[in-house]
Amino acid sequence: MALKRKKPFIVLLAFFIILTPFFIVFFQRPPALVVTDASFVALYGTGRLKQQTLVASLTMKRRVRPVLIADGAGTDVLLLGIEGTSSRPHCVLFPSRYIEAAEQYREQFPHIPVIIMEGRNTRTSGTGTSNFLVCRTDRETDSYRAGLCAGIIAGEEPQRIIVFQDRSANARERNAFIRGLREQGLETPPVFYNNASQLTDTKDLSCVVLLGSGAEILEKNLKVPVILCTWLDPDLTSNEIVLIFDDSPWTMAVPALGLVKIEQNEDFNGRIPSKPLVFSARIADNHISQNLKKAVEKPYEKTEERQ
Repeated sequence: MALKRKKPFIVLLAFFIILTPFFIVFFQRPPALVVTDASFVALYGTGRLKQQTLVASLTMKRRVRPVLIADGAGTDVLLLGIEGTSSRPHCVLFPSRYIEAAEQYREQFPHIPVIIMEGRNTRTSGTGTSNFLVCRTDRETDSYRAGLCAGIIAGEEPQRIIVFQDRSANARERNAFIRGLREQGLETPPVFYNNASQLTDTKDLSCVVLLGSGAEILEKNLKVPVILCTWLDPDLTSNEIVLIFDDSPWTMAVPALGLVKIEQNEDFNGRIPSKPLVFSARIADNHISQNLKKAVEKPYEKTEERQ
């Protein structure tokens, strides 16, 4: 009886002994910081941000902390916020809209790695970007996986597949999408548009894919499945959206932090695929849902011509 009463205590003691070294290292290591403003939190979701903070911290085995700032905060305020969060961080991640603050921080603390996080439709224009590790959305891989998924949704008797891309999209991205469709057995080419006003007929559609533009089309209350590239809180999206590709700074923080170690590697290109999320509850056919989950994880092998 005495042994039985002691057993839970022995188990807890064993867990404590095993985990103690992890927590000592975890809290002793300098944190990684991610600059995060109020408007982002409002759209991304407070609960979702807390979850990503925990996941990133456990994955990186160090604290990953947000530097919360008000919208429109000046560079001086932002830099004070960073120093107030940690005076000697492992590295600092800046969304590309804060490129000027990143440049000043790099000048003040040249020994601390600075990462610029570009979104799908942004390109850094700072003068000192060669001093940074710039991480960009791997739009080509996203396009390929979106093509795979559009093919799965369209099925064996596809109708029109509409794809909206911003004007910076290139032939490699369009070809990657078509390649994904063809791997699903669809030979009919999709129709590519740059903005929602170009689509006047919403009948006979199999799927609509929004790769960086065309979000206004959602106001037309489409009754077909939609694939959307966004970091918007999933709870704020409509039921027509069955799959999102999330390329927010927080979702991409873990792979970006992992790239700090290989920054000088000659094979480094700083491109990170978005994190996909399939809404199974919005898909009536469970077989389609399962196939989508497999497709969004499929590696994209780029040929040398595409690189």
